[in-house]
This record gives sequence, C-alpha cells and structure tokens, in this order.
Amino acid sequence: MYDRPIVCHLSCDLLIKLCDATGEGCFGDKSYRALCDAVRDWLAHDHPAIDHPPRAKTGYQWKQIFLPEGTELRATIKGIARYATVEGNRILCNGQALSPSQFANADRVVRNAWRVIWLRLPGEDWERAANLRDSHRY
Repeated sequence: MYDRPIVCHLSCDLLIKLCDATGEGCFGDKSYRALCDAVRDWLAHDHPAIDHPPRAKTGYQWKQIFLPEGTELRATIKGIARYATVEGNRILCNGQALSPSQFANADRVVRNAWRVIWLRLPGEDWERAANLRDSHRY
C-alpha cells in the first residue's frame, strides 16, 4: 500500500477548519492523519457513485456520429427495405455483424452509405444518415 503523501486540492476554508480542529497552525502531521482518517471513514460507507458507476454507453461509432445501442438502420435495396439494429457495439442484420457500407451495399451495387441509410435513434424519428452527420447532433 502506498503511504506517501500526494498533492490534493482542498478548499482554503476547509483546510483552515481542519488545521484549527487538530490544533495545528498549518497543515502538519496531525492534519494529514485526520484528513486520511476522514477519507477512509467516508469510503467505508456505502456510496452508490463509487460502488455502482454508471454503465458506459454502448453503441457503434460511425465516423463522425455515434449510434447508441437500439438504433435502427433502414436501407431500401431494389425496392425492398432492409433493417438492422445496433446491439452492443455492432450493427446486426439477420444476426450478421456488418459495417454501414456492407449494409448499404448488400446487393453488390456500390452506394454511398450516408445517402442510402436512414437511422432511427432511440426515441427519435427516422432521419437520413447524411442529414444526421451534417447536423453534428451526434
């Protein structure tokens, strides 16, 4: 265990109160021990922010935009709409992981994925991928 002091920022009024409470005129050994004890005591209690940090947001990063988990993708190919969903950090279509380009060009015709893919982010309406990218909302 490391028991070497490090620089720790503390508001001036708190430092003065700490030094007064320990009877020291400035930050010394007693103040150091009191501060360490106070932090140890605080950590010993149940603190949800420490014990249960918020889960990292999962999704798929598509160049400039982030597609959160649950985002739906739609591309119409030869008059037939195909759908995919962002699950975890992958785009899945019929159980197969695809890149946006692979999804847009499933019929082996080269298309610009930004122009042919429509996205529906969780809680939002369908929007063309290029419009979402250009709006810089995500």
